Amino acid sequence: MSSNYLLLCIDCNEGLDLGKTFKIRLSTDDRESYGFDAIGGLGINRELGDKAVYVEETIEFLQFFLMKHRLHEIRVLPDTVKKYETQNSSGIPDPYPDYEKYGEYMKAPIVKPDPDKEADILDKALIEKLKNL
Repeated sequence: MSSNYLLLCIDCNEGLDLGKTFKIRLSTDDRESYGFDAIGGLGINRELGDKAVYVEETIEFLQFFLMKHRLHEIRVLPDTVKKYETQNSSGIPDPYPDYEKYGEYMKAPIVKPDPDKEADILDKALIEKLKNL
């Protein structure tokens, strides 16, 4: 049984379904690699009963998610991490966009990024990690 992968904002407990992995062929040198079907390839939303979802819509949501959660801890994890949920936690977020609430979610304000200001407010632990890269 194959699992989906999730793009999770650990800080905000919000997620986005990246789909299942599938083989892709790299355009640079024709090698095989792997990608996520929700942001290319199959583009199938299983909650809609295998009706195709436009990749553009998923990319728009991905763009919005990344802007909203920039500077946060973001991880790509298999959905099998749900086995670590406890009764005391709020749990792994539902990564499937609720299309009835999609428009409302997308109305959240996103201010224009200021890279200099954002670099100045980074967590000290992250700055130390960056120094050691």
